[in-house]
Amino acid sequence: PDSFSLAQPESLEKGLAILWTMAKAGVDLIVIDSVGAGIPTASLEQTVKEKGEMGRIGLNAAKWSKILPELKGIINQTGSCVIGISQLRKKIGMTGYGDDTQAQGGEAWKFYSEVRMGLKRIAQEKGNEYNALTHKVEEAMVGQTVKCRIDKCKVSAAQGKTADFYIRFGEGIDDLRSIIEITKAHGVVKTSGAWLSFERLNGTVIKEGSLDKFKAKVKEVDGVWDELYTAAIKA
Repeated sequence: PDSFSLAQPESLEKGLAILWTMAKAGVDLIVIDSVGAGIPTASLEQTVKEKGEMGRIGLNAAKWSKILPELKGIINQTGSCVIGISQLRKKIGMTGYGDDTQAQGGEAWKFYSEVRMGLKRIAQEKGNEYNALTHKVEEAMVGQTVKCRIDKCKVSAAQGKTADFYIRFGEGIDDLRSIIEITKAHGVVKTSGAWLSFERLNGTVIKEGSLDKFKAKVKEVDGVWDELYTAAIKA
């Protein structure tokens, strides 16, 4: 908490001013969530009639197109990392063939970014959770599987590669689940029905009747996570 700061500016221009100040100060990581959520002052000042007639279109994209080239020069000097989170939206006036979607913030982010990753949910995961309203343990959506594709990469040879990973709601990326799936695929963690088992280096066996119980056991017993991680790396 002593190194984290949250800003919720009321306009895109104020947000860009904060971004500029942080980048010049060399803040390690700056996350913009989301690129398309910033509303330019000119858009806020539109009349109801102008909004109905779509009077000033593309203001957000125009602002980003102006600042990103200069911002890139700043962060190259200070070493800040800037992440812009965006969603795909239908292109305005798109007709005919081809991709009819584009990321919020216009084309500037595509051109000036060093790395672009496309994320897509490919599965949802159910589990049992305690419902504070009914005071019962009920089935609920507890996470999802996400496929990530590296659409652009100027810092390594990862462009075009894909990877799947798991997100647990309320926790974030589930590294332990990914490690378990890798070791399962290579026979390090063995399965029999719903049971999962792992033989440790000292000969003892970790065995549980469900994925959640197995994960809890791995977290609970000292050294098991390190052994699983090492096995996954070797695999």
